[in-house]
Amino acid sequence: MKINPIIEQKFLLRPDGLYQEQILHFVEFQYPDGRVEKKLDKRIFGRVFKEDNQRNSLNGIVEHVFEDGTKRRLVALSNFQQG
Repeated sequence: MKINPIIEQKFLLRPDGLYQEQILHFVEFQYPDGRVEKKLDKRIFGRVFKEDNQRNSLNGIVEHVFEDGTKRRLVALSNFQQG
């Protein structure tokens, strides 16, 4: 059996129009018979972002492609962990 760690970054749209960073830690198990199983190990809520195509931030800038295929430039409003 082979075990692989996987980290995914997602952005959730909040009711106030800002985006909440969500960091997902998965563990992927690959069995000798070819089965692959993926389990969520940890979920961390990170920085808060807003969509902005003109300004910059010392806390971070991310160009993220969302699940619907749209690419947005997100600017971090804070560098501290939420929740």
